Amino acid sequence: MTITLTNIDSSIISEVSYTQTNKKLVIEYLSQTKYEYKDVPETIFFDILNSESKGKHINSIKNDYEYEKIEENPEA
Repeated sequence: MTITLTNIDSSIISEVSYTQTNKKLVIEYLSQTKYEYKDVPETIFFDILNSESKGKHINSIKNDYEYEKIEENPEA
């Protein structure tokens, strides 16, 4: 199951989604840059959502997990 939230109260984040089956966290920034974080516990996803500053929280944990930038396909 994937949980996606698009109405994020953040000055830098536009969307957060989490897939429970493979523990993938996807963060889309207002700049439309997306990053996929791997093997993220579900509790971290909810910690981000419940934090006062989503951006600061993500910055504090982003180097704890393997991640990659998701390149958008311009022809899609």
